[in-house]
Amino acid sequence: MILTLKYINMHKSIKIYFDNYLKFIFKDKYEIQITDNNNCDICICSVFGELKNIDKINAKLKIFFTGENLSFIHRKKEYNIHEINRKFHIIIGFSPTNLKYNLIRFPIWLLCYPFYSMPNNENNIIDYIKNRRKINMLENKKYIASCIASHSRLGIRKKICNEFSNYNKIIYPGKFRKNFNIGASFDDKINFLKKVKFNICPENSKSNGYCTEKIFHALEAGCVPIYWGNDLPEKNIINENCYTFINIQNKDEMKKKIKYSIDNYNKILEQKIFKDNAKEIVKKYYDDLEFAIINSLNKLF
Repeated sequence: MILTLKYINMHKSIKIYFDNYLKFIFKDKYEIQITDNNNCDICICSVFGELKNIDKINAKLKIFFTGENLSFIHRKKEYNIHEINRKFHIIIGFSPTNLKYNLIRFPIWLLCYPFYSMPNNENNIIDYIKNRRKINMLENKKYIASCIASHSRLGIRKKICNEFSNYNKIIYPGKFRKNFNIGASFDDKINFLKKVKFNICPENSKSNGYCTEKIFHALEAGCVPIYWGNDLPEKNIINENCYTFINIQNKDEMKKKIKYSIDNYNKILEQKIFKDNAKEIVKKYYDDLEFAIINSLNKLF
């Protein structure tokens, strides 16, 4: 059976990841065909356009996905939870999973790694990042620190970088304070970070459960992450001893944390990066999303 799939308001790279994921979970039941037709089986909508664009789509199943913090992006008034609940069958983002309401926690970093749960937990994201880290830690670390970001709109990256720069030079390959060039892909980013000791990778804002790919890329590349966010990042998955969490509200504590990281680089680098049940939690993220999509389709077809 063929399922027609349409994307709207979606970043190009995320479309590719969703294509791969949906083809994976439906490989034994459906053939996925991408369409531009407004009459389709599934429509996946994100935040890179007006929310009202979904109203013209006649889809049997409408899915909303955000990898962004909706309380921070400029469309936050338009993309309010009331409107999202009204327009979509399934909502995918950073909020805790509630299958009763088809609310699925599936943070964007999962889509950055096309390694889905296989039999016996083989070839999964956790093992992939761990194995890549072991290799990348052996790379010659040409640079002390980096911060790859497009902005510091709330001043968070600026504060952390200003403090760190009291000790060492920071390389800035992004739009924020750009002083170095790398390519635009995730592979280019990892290949650069392999040569860096510390990666300053705070989130751009904070919201409950909001954690992006930034800290995972730093861990994969063999860096010590310098992180800030709403809370400890994926605290049921990531070992809190393998990175440095910065409290930007306390300047003295921030100074101490950064100085401690610099003085204890090897100690932090050698810490286990994932907790023992990390694979099971990642697998549940995938299982919950797969269940929500397939269960919804079964009701509609």
